[in-house]
Amino acid sequence: MQSASAERCSRVEQGGGAPSLRAPFRAACSPAALVGLTLVLGTGWLLRLLLLTGPVGSDDTRYLAFADHIVSLRPFVELDHAAGRLLFLVLIGIPYKLGGPPLCAALANVLYSSLTDLLVVGFCYRRLGIHAALVAAVAMAFNAINVLFAGTILPDTTAALFLTSAVVVFWEAQGEEARGRRLRRIALSGALACLAYMCKDPGILFLPVGAALLFLAPKERSWHERLLGPAAFAGAFAAVFFLDGAVYWLYTGQFTYKMLATAACHNEGQTALSAAEHLSQGVSNLRMVLSKWSLGGMLLPLLVGVPALAAVGVVRRGWLVFSAAGLFFLAYSIFGTSSFTRLLPLPFQPRYLQPVIPLVAISLAALADRLVTATGMKRAWVLPACLGALLSVHDFRLVREWSGTLYFSPTMKSLRTAVELLGHEGRPVFVDSYLLMHSRPFLAPETHRLLQPLPAEGPLPVGFYVIGIPEYAGLPAERLAEVAKMKVRLRLDLDWRELNRFRQLRPRGGQPLVVYEKLPAAQPSVEGDTPP
Repeated sequence: MQSASAERCSRVEQGGGAPSLRAPFRAACSPAALVGLTLVLGTGWLLRLLLLTGPVGSDDTRYLAFADHIVSLRPFVELDHAAGRLLFLVLIGIPYKLGGPPLCAALANVLYSSLTDLLVVGFCYRRLGIHAALVAAVAMAFNAINVLFAGTILPDTTAALFLTSAVVVFWEAQGEEARGRRLRRIALSGALACLAYMCKDPGILFLPVGAALLFLAPKERSWHERLLGPAAFAGAFAAVFFLDGAVYWLYTGQFTYKMLATAACHNEGQTALSAAEHLSQGVSNLRMVLSKWSLGGMLLPLLVGVPALAAVGVVRRGWLVFSAAGLFFLAYSIFGTSSFTRLLPLPFQPRYLQPVIPLVAISLAALADRLVTATGMKRAWVLPACLGALLSVHDFRLVREWSGTLYFSPTMKSLRTAVELLGHEGRPVFVDSYLLMHSRPFLAPETHRLLQPLPAEGPLPVGFYVIGIPEYAGLPAERLAEVAKMKVRLRLDLDWRELNRFRQLRPRGGQPLVVYEKLPAAQPSVEGDTPP
């Protein structure tokens, strides 16, 4: 005789009803399978520690600065989108304040990435069984984006954790028969979605998806219930959103600080595109993902993810929420706009796809389980697991090449070497505003104190001068040209700067870091002096 859970499972696989809450498979697990699952997850976490990236000299510097403000309960007035990610700032700010060096914040991010792994694999284990959990574990543990960016101080990892939590709780809510418990879980899902939004703006993308799926609920539910679900979901999201605004009002005096900062970063001063131009930009993004990123190793989010997400929504209709959330996130990341009134392309980088990877992993696990059910092949899970393992080898090559050299970290490390070499001479080292701010996580406090801001006008004092990234220097062209005419004291060439931690040369373009020197003016000679 089937249990109520099994009856729901049967109804879903035929095309209707709530998602299946399949009984756990722990009793049927072999010790070898559990050992394999543990080894896969453990190896993935070990890789993230061995390939720990740490600071990258980009947005992470501002995240650390504002995290210090938030955790230390110090008000601030600067309008910066890096300050608008409250939950992420708290999650990295606490270990940063307690531990000291920025690397503590990066290690905390590895922990949050590991929690996402446990959430995904635990969910698949409870609802699909050990073999499906193995497929999900391979997808989570070995893909390049997770391994490479988990050890940074960037918000995509925490956004992935809370977005995945929201989608999983939403799925669980659909299987609840009691209306009260279902609404409570729906409300919890909405609150978790807003927590993802508090880590990074794209977390809000689950709000329209969840509300639409609740409104288009199975036909046996009344119109009253169809409206209650979206109301509970959106209401919980709004409650957390108002709490977020209240905290910003206490720190900055502005309830809408987060939205104002985001608009200032992405919208102000940007040129709106026509519909054709915007579509062309999206196609360009898609082409870049397919060619440069995917063929270079970022295979899971798109080449594997899109077919898996699309298939799970068709083959297993009860799992539609994973399909809809993942595909909408991908589509909006590539073709979306940062404004509701104008077509402004979103910034686009590989790490922005990180929140969709857990949804892809769950979809792959669900498809593997369905393959076992449909064919009766107990070993059918081996094929997707082996495919994931093969892809992971390709991904690992990419991560090994990039490890320790992401974004502007080579420039900052070169500056550290230059200051350590020249600091004993007792002359100041003048740097542009970008280097002055973003080098802080790379230099010891006593070394960073040797740096001084390069004056934008007036006579240039005697000392050393470094301009790391001219387009970010914030200096007039005349001042840059004046520095470039000085004597070159030190040049850190690309063959040194581009060595990563595995002693491999990276084929990356760019200019070597040059240290210029302004000498004291020549003193007039005195009769009888011996010439030098």
